[in-house]
Amino acid sequence: MSLEKVTITKVNAASVHDVTPLFDAYRQFYAQQPDLAGARDFLVARVTKNESVIFLATENGQPVGFAQLYPSFSSLSTRMDSERPVRHNVVEGTRRRNSSLTGMPTARH
Repeated sequence: MSLEKVTITKVNAASVHDVTPLFDAYRQFYAQQPDLAGARDFLVARVTKNESVIFLATENGQPVGFAQLYPSFSSLSTRMDSERPVRHNVVEGTRRRNSSLTGMPTARH
């Protein structure tokens, strides 16, 4: 994957279908049963309720990765601070295990 060909876009309710197979593959990587409809519904709810922000990476128009950010509380500002996100993505989980991208889950089409 060449960074010159990768495009990052913010996912909205209308484009959730592009990230759903990757999100479902992520769940399966952590021993969850396949559930495309459930994954889609979960993502739509998070996006429409502004409970998370999702970015989709595409290469030549094909989804290749995503990052989902959840707002968190900041103990320094003592308020809800969406500028200090908690990461939730495929790459972060993989790096914790083996410090490389070689075990990254892939979507099944």
